[in-house]
Amino acid sequence: MMQCRSHDGGKTWSDPIPTSGIPGVSFADRQSVNPDGLPRRFDAGNVSPMLSLLDNGVLGLAYGRPGIKVALSSDGTGHYWDQIVELVPKAPAYSYSTNDVTSGMPGLIAIGPDQFLVLYDIYHYAETPAAARLNSVFVSTMTVRK
Repeated sequence: MMQCRSHDGGKTWSDPIPTSGIPGVSFADRQSVNPDGLPRRFDAGNVSPMLSLLDNGVLGLAYGRPGIKVALSSDGTGHYWDQIVELVPKAPAYSYSTNDVTSGMPGLIAIGPDQFLVLYDIYHYAETPAAARLNSVFVSTMTVRK
């Protein structure tokens, strides 16, 4: 994942640089097996980033592939991401997709001084192996204190 910065309200931007603290995605990271034993893969990694700033000064970065993650920058600048919370792992036992387990396009919205609303999808989700496999959308809150 790369990042650019603007110091003039978005009129001009810096050159892209790697996002410090966000691990890259290797070819091996893009391969896994679903619970039925079928191989799955995806092409792009660390996609569709979304930023949201809490009133307490913590900046959140939601992104996907593999899975869904939320990175946190405690100083609110995004120069470095102190913590990464994995919400949807690379190969969970509840996704029967042959692509990545999710579109990798999460939503992240500040809903309080220390709380995010996180939205994400899971392809072919099933609570048990015998349950119907449905594309599903999940909504969760995440409390973040400094």
